[in-house]
Amino acid sequence: MVRTHAGQSFLAFGFWVVPLIAGAGMIVFRSGIASLRAMELKNRLALIGRRHRQRLLLAAGMSAFLACSVFAAKGVVAQIGVARWNTTFDFTNWILNPDIEAGRWIRQNEPPDIVAMARKKDLVYHYSGDRVIWFPPTNDPQLLMQGIQKYHVSIVVVVDQDDGYWRPSQTACFEPLRQAYPEAFRPVYRGRGYWIYGVQTLRDAPPAKSGSVLEPSTRTLVSSWLHRAPY
Repeated sequence: MVRTHAGQSFLAFGFWVVPLIAGAGMIVFRSGIASLRAMELKNRLALIGRRHRQRLLLAAGMSAFLACSVFAAKGVVAQIGVARWNTTFDFTNWILNPDIEAGRWIRQNEPPDIVAMARKKDLVYHYSGDRVIWFPPTNDPQLLMQGIQKYHVSIVVVVDQDDGYWRPSQTACFEPLRQAYPEAFRPVYRGRGYWIYGVQTLRDAPPAKSGSVLEPSTRTLVSSWLHRAPY
């Protein structure tokens, strides 16, 4: 009976140990397969990622190229529009055209040694070739007359509608001067958008008022107008 029990114990031990070892081996085998599959999956994902990166980079490059092409096309169209505008530009409708025409009229009709007064002195000087002093933005007639006499002005250019940079406008500055000294100015020529007045010589002009009506931003410029080289 003792031998029988020993044999049964050995068989029972073998019955449980063998499946346990087999199960452990299967677990190890399957874990190895799982590791291989995980590594394969990782490699596949990395390959897919590289392919997607390449596609994304290609798409980004194409998008940048298309955007640059669109901007370049818009620039070309804009330049073509500017070129057409330049070839068909009508100077007669330009806001500075009256000053240009006044300068040309002075060159053709006045002596070359006169002195003119104009708000756009650079343009009038360029197209007339004569000496030109600035027409300051002040409606003080006595101050203007002092400058006219000091610099021996013979011609005054008054544009109807200037560019609005200086205030008061040329007409608003000249009208009080003409009303204060009606015998000093005579209309010489009426052009498109401008007047040219001839100046008659006056012996004396009263001193300028201390309270001249000036824009604050131009007060210093106008006050120094009588004390600096005009040309």
